[in-house]
Amino acid sequence: MTFDEILEQVLDILRRRGRVSYRALKRQFDLDDAYLAESIHNPDAKVVKGFPKGVMGPSIQAFQADLAKPETIDALIAYIKSLQ
Repeated sequence: MTFDEILEQVLDILRRRGRVSYRALKRQFDLDDAYLAESIHNPDAKVVKGFPKGVMGPSIQAFQADLAKPETIDALIAYIKSLQ
């Protein structure tokens, strides 16, 4: 599964819940840029109670080189913030 496919699945879930905007995500998960960057680099750093750890880690292994680039992280954060 590619990163884009995983991201699309996450967005589909959020759309079904009516929580696609950055403001809604920020309210629900207390997001800021540092939290988003940490969650992208280490998806298991903070897992919401009731959700299993280790779900995203294996999926992003193929993208570690891209995720090591600050511009990739900045672009992902900008994309998340653009969701309205």
